[in-house]
Amino acid sequence: MAHVVVGCAAVRAIPSATPPEKREPGWVEIARTQATTAFLDTARLERHSNGIVDAWFRLVYDPPIKPDFSPAVDYEAAESRQEVDCAKERTRGLEMRMQPVGGKSTPSRVPDRDWQPVATHRLGADVFRVLCRSIDGLRPR
Repeated sequence: MAHVVVGCAAVRAIPSATPPEKREPGWVEIARTQATTAFLDTARLERHSNGIVDAWFRLVYDPPIKPDFSPAVDYEAAESRQEVDCAKERTRGLEMRMQPVGGKSTPSRVPDRDWQPVATHRLGADVFRVLCRSIDGLRPR
């Protein structure tokens, strides 16, 4: 069954003028719609020597969503670990976690393990554009 994870349109970018080592670590809001707020975990951003970025995104839903997979419960948040190739404008999922209302986040099937264009990704192209604009100065690990 397919996952339904609602994306976001960007409202602001992480200030790229702030060097990564001086940025406040943790979840930073990067986009918002009427029902969804997107965050990027700046503490877990990692740039590999090939230029690909490993990033965690968190989507918080208000009201909660009921995806089309079992168990059919309401979810208040989802976290997705993505590999992002900013140069080629593509991404793929590495891990996914879903958080039911009032519960703990648990691992979930990753629906997007293959590379796909950022422009059509379910998280919304804007969250990836914010990430790619914000990694200036992030040194490879």
